[in-house]
Amino acid sequence: MRAFKSFAVVASLFCCIASTKSELASTSGVSLQVGLLGCNGPYTSQQIRLQMVPRVGTAIEEVVAPPNSRPEVIRVVSAYVAPGSYRIHVGWPDIGKGNCGADESITILKDHPRRLTLLGHKGIVLTSSTNSIAGLLPFPGLHISLRYASDDYLVPGSVEGDAYYFDGVPPGHAYLRIFGPRYRWVEFDLGTIGVMLDKKGVVFNVTRDMLASAAPAQ
Repeated sequence: MRAFKSFAVVASLFCCIASTKSELASTSGVSLQVGLLGCNGPYTSQQIRLQMVPRVGTAIEEVVAPPNSRPEVIRVVSAYVAPGSYRIHVGWPDIGKGNCGADESITILKDHPRRLTLLGHKGIVLTSSTNSIAGLLPFPGLHISLRYASDDYLVPGSVEGDAYYFDGVPPGHAYLRIFGPRYRWVEFDLGTIGVMLDKKGVVFNVTRDMLASAAPAQ
């Protein structure tokens, strides 16, 4: 494993924040901050690691935060990463031996910093929700969800500024559903996600022209 060229570590207890930077610190890439909840007790005195496996390529990036000198409500790791889709793990090594941590599938968009809060767990959790979808929206005030063709259920997403995100979603034939102030909703076919490696991290940008040409659903 090779360390990030740049990383910043933040340990936070409510409003009290202390940060540490390596000698090689810089600010290239997109800012990513991951907070870990539910891993208190003896774990707070140990190192915390953020490991990132890119969907394209096999390299594993790792950021290590030093031990805390006091119990914390949340452990926070900050890094600067290249845009792309990742499978991340934050927590302590050897999670299968009873240590605490969390896993998630995320997408980082260019010039769009991300702040995530994950709930830690002990042991290994098996899940098929290892895919992520993200993209840009043309204007504010829009809401989004995924609709799966197999059973027509909806998965809510999050909107941050002009970007939207679905982290850790299951595989299947999915449609991006956008709710707007002037229509009920419109949909865009994303195809089948999560089957091939290049479909586990999908980026789909929506423009004004695409919304204008889409037939509003009645």
